[in-house]
Amino acid sequence: MKSIDKTLVLFEFKDEIDSFLLQRSIGELRDTNTYILALLPEAQAHLKCMDIRFFNTYSFFNRRGHEQALLQSDRIYRFCQSFLTIKDDLGITEGYKISLLFYMRCYVHYILWLIEIIDNACSRWNINKILFCQRDYSHMTIPRLADNEGYVTDVGKIIASKYGIRYELFRGKIQKHKFAIKKITKFFITLAKLTAFTFNIYAMRRRWGKDKILVATSKNYNLDKVVKQFKEQFPHIHAVYLSEKNTLSLKRLFVTHDEDGYVSLPPYSSRKRRIRFFKALTEKVCKLENSPDADIVFEYKGVKFKTLVIKKIKKDIIPTICNIYGQSVYLEKFLKTFQPSIVISQMSRDINYNLGELTRLYNIPSLLISHGSHVPMANEYEKIEWGEHGLGLMNTHYKYVAIQSPWAKRYLQQIPTESKEIVTGPLLFAQTDREKKLILKQKIIPKYLDKKILIHAGTPKTRFARRFYVYETTDEYINNINSLIQNVKKIQNAYLIVRFRPNPEMSINNFKELLLPSDCYGIHTEGPFSDYLAIADLLISYSSTTIEEAILNKVPVLLYDPHGKYCHVKDAQPLNPFLEPRIDSCYYVSTEEHIYWGLRWIIENHLEKTDVPKSIWERHALQGTEVIKLVSYFEKLFSAESNLQPLLLNIS
Repeated sequence: MKSIDKTLVLFEFKDEIDSFLLQRSIGELRDTNTYILALLPEAQAHLKCMDIRFFNTYSFFNRRGHEQALLQSDRIYRFCQSFLTIKDDLGITEGYKISLLFYMRCYVHYILWLIEIIDNACSRWNINKILFCQRDYSHMTIPRLADNEGYVTDVGKIIASKYGIRYELFRGKIQKHKFAIKKITKFFITLAKLTAFTFNIYAMRRRWGKDKILVATSKNYNLDKVVKQFKEQFPHIHAVYLSEKNTLSLKRLFVTHDEDGYVSLPPYSSRKRRIRFFKALTEKVCKLENSPDADIVFEYKGVKFKTLVIKKIKKDIIPTICNIYGQSVYLEKFLKTFQPSIVISQMSRDINYNLGELTRLYNIPSLLISHGSHVPMANEYEKIEWGEHGLGLMNTHYKYVAIQSPWAKRYLQQIPTESKEIVTGPLLFAQTDREKKLILKQKIIPKYLDKKILIHAGTPKTRFARRFYVYETTDEYINNINSLIQNVKKIQNAYLIVRFRPNPEMSINNFKELLLPSDCYGIHTEGPFSDYLAIADLLISYSSTTIEEAILNKVPVLLYDPHGKYCHVKDAQPLNPFLEPRIDSCYYVSTEEHIYWGLRWIIENHLEKTDVPKSIWERHALQGTEVIKLVSYFEKLFSAESNLQPLLLNIS
């Protein structure tokens, strides 16, 4: 008896579906022997609107997929480290390697994710033919994946060859890039930054003279509140904010009379210096490419992908690293000119990592206050992912690092830092006013004042910066929320708020389309998160800084992972009908079968009780005797006796 051919159609983007329908037929997609795998929410939502059956990635990238892909990623990362160390003429030794490896890792994770999903689909369904879109993914130089950039066809061809599966291509949409206009715009932005930098250095030096300077990387993640504390304590100091964004207004590019200063660092260096740096970096990458072990390391499930990675590094990542070098040249000029009393940052990636190195070289006090949450690790998978994550937030060249919670203390016991630890307590986390709970409920959800408010706040990692194991994929995120919706609708006195942040991979409309219809929940995208914490009776999440923010504000948390692979808070109370749980600050449900029981138990035994012991919060907070007031710790830097003279430098 002749076997029936099974066809796999792979769609990553919405426009690929439209291209398919123009060249082939919708009947092919409706054929019972055609299996459609839609990788991104925009493709899934489009197919759903057309009532075409499809599969997402949820069942093809499971716990084992997370684990095995992460282990392979770590092997690649460790292999590449020894090839990519480069020291520039400023004395920076680590920053460029950290940045290059970070962007390479993001791309490698995307490729590993594709391999795992497509390989599993082919073997599970016993596929005989695959249909790919030959898309136009030309794009401006950016280190991450561009919005239209996809490599399903490149990876899929290799997998098809591995299994002896035939494949067919259909043409994708021709993109209208307007590269010439974008390049001209980019040139003038760089020119404006260069002019503004020179003008601002002159203006600030003339206006402030030898006054003391505090430098902060930006106002984001509540760092402006920390700067405000310094300025209130020391009214004579001036704050200068750095920014690498291209969307700065002229008011911010050219400082005239503002109390604060703004310096935008141009990604520019002299032709001679840039060529020298470019050659040195390219030589390192070529040595990596030509290493006899590279082909073995860049392989997963029989799929070799070294060529894809090296091409991405050469085309997109190296130019980005060269731009960071250009910014570093001007950053050094700024630091030598003003010799700030202190530099404060909430992250350490790209130019901000180099900022930490330069402050060490020039003996300028520098402080890193992480905007993220850092937790102790239970296994090798968590240590790999959180370890790399910490290179941008905890383990850096900044002289000091703020310890905001006991979790961060335990994290650094496992992955020590060379920075001096200052136990400060929470500095950047959201703070709520629970006394305004009723007022805020009337403002945000006036129809549900009598309900217990459950807020879901997660951080799914998209293909642009995917992290395995400790974060959800986009499809896991959607699946887990739908699981909550199915169970919350059975609880009459509960209402679910889904706190959602639209991103290039998932718009609000696509997100709505993929969630189950029900009046038991609402999607909220606007307003300060602190307002939502103030009205929350329970926060639900998989992995997010919001977990720590909730607990610090005495809002109980439910950690929900149907795969049972990851528990963000290691001593969370397991909820299981076969156990006898106790009231706690944090709960954990590790299977979908127990989520309804778990929600009911929390509502009945915790949220509806008035005698919840205060002691459940104590282990998550630093004790008052060990906490140091940050401003007082650095008081000597701004005293009259501390007279750090700026080094005058001719910028012209």
